[in-house]
Amino acid sequence: MIQLICPEKGALSLLKIIELNLRDKLTSDFNTDNGILLYLTSQQTDAVITTTPPVSWGTETARSTRFFLYVNADTFNLSTGHIKLGTPTFPLGFYDISIFQNSSPTNFSSFGLNLLYTGLVNAIANDAAASPTYKEYGAPSVAPILTGTQRVYLTLE
Repeated sequence: MIQLICPEKGALSLLKIIELNLRDKLTSDFNTDNGILLYLTSQQTDAVITTTPPVSWGTETARSTRFFLYVNADTFNLSTGHIKLGTPTFPLGFYDISIFQNSSPTNFSSFGLNLLYTGLVNAIANDAAASPTYKEYGAPSVAPILTGTQRVYLTLE
């Protein structure tokens, strides 16, 4: 499991260096300029973050691939691996991750790409972040009607 730490609102992005053993799954035409395509799918909202983070060869073993994610609560730039977490759309919690060998640094579609890795990501707030906020929906004077699955989203807003 990969753990991403989200900073408090207004703070600088936190860099997360992720090193995975992906070289055995890469095709011979892979180069770090094309990089990887990464999908993060929230298990709570089903919202998807698609990003192309910077990639380099890892230093721990000859088969590892290293990529860089920048986590923030305020801004994002998906073409450089800057992602925004801790919002109602992308709450803190669990995400499914899929990593593909990308064909171009500007490609954001997984169609026809080599799937390298699937796994789980846990997004948490750092120690300096404010406590999560909770919103109550509906009129408090009316008894709540419970139907289906009730969801609670942890956000930093």
